[in-house]
Amino acid sequence: MSIVIDEKILGIWYVCFDDDMDVMLALGRTETGYEVNGRTRLYLGDPDDPWDEKDRKRWFGGGVEATTDAEAVSKTRANMIVMSTDFAKTFKPKTAPAIFELVRGETTVEEFAQVLRSMPWAHSMEATRH
Repeated sequence: MSIVIDEKILGIWYVCFDDDMDVMLALGRTETGYEVNGRTRLYLGDPDDPWDEKDRKRWFGGGVEATTDAEAVSKTRANMIVMSTDFAKTFKPKTAPAIFELVRGETTVEEFAQVLRSMPWAHSMEATRH
């Protein structure tokens, strides 16, 4: 599973817990409303190689009850804060969780993806042909 950046994307939230765990959540439009897709990741591999496939990831998703993009963003933001607080209570990180939010707003998908790739926590893989 992965988070897809396409015309339906409204925002991405990323929370870092110390150097060994993070949570990422994406909000998008569907034919009938809104949905989130996300994952938790426990770092088990080489910290200098995000593609080594040794990390343990757990994927999840679900609907968001909202009638507008703004309401869906607001509810997702609030849920991410609650989820991050609950994770912090459970896993007791050494530092306070760092929460990052990137909302698409009126930007194009390409502009959103460019800003996303520039985030210090983002890892992106370009498709190549062999």
